[in-house]
Amino acid sequence: QRDPDTGAAERRREGVDRAAKLLRRYRSNRGGAAGAAHGCFEGSRPRGLKGQRQVNTLRVLVADDHRLMLAAVRRALADAPDFEIVHEVSVGSHVLPAVRDSSPDVVLLDLRMPELDGLECLQRLHKHDPSIAVVILSSYSDPEQIEAARNGGARGYVVKTVEPVDLPTALRTAL
Repeated sequence: QRDPDTGAAERRREGVDRAAKLLRRYRSNRGGAAGAAHGCFEGSRPRGLKGQRQVNTLRVLVADDHRLMLAAVRRALADAPDFEIVHEVSVGSHVLPAVRDSSPDVVLLDLRMPELDGLECLQRLHKHDPSIAVVILSSYSDPEQIEAARNGGARGYVVKTVEPVDLPTALRTAL
């Protein structure tokens, strides 16, 4: 008889493996893309940063409804000297106003949030500014979620099981 925790860990690993396989397929179908531990979608790379300004520090807006996740992202980016978290939100309906106020280079966006889910936020962000870089941060690694994010205009998809040291690379790759 299997330990229930072992089964959950195995299912989580299988989900991450499926997501990684799907992302590799997207990259190979699009002529390849640089990727970190998780993927960025080649066809959605920007031609230039918003306002054509030179950026030494990448400005990040983090949207997640879990305090622990916000703290983990803050910690993961703290050791990367080229990142600055300019805003944090925990409610989906606050994402667009926060983007308007803080002009981030990249939005790290959870799929499941109160009031407005991540996919709807993604749609509204791209309607507001199609050039905005959005990377989805999610505990879901199923192909349907990744496909929905990709079709919605996300430049990358990072599963929350990512190693913290790999998060900065995943964000850089999206830009």
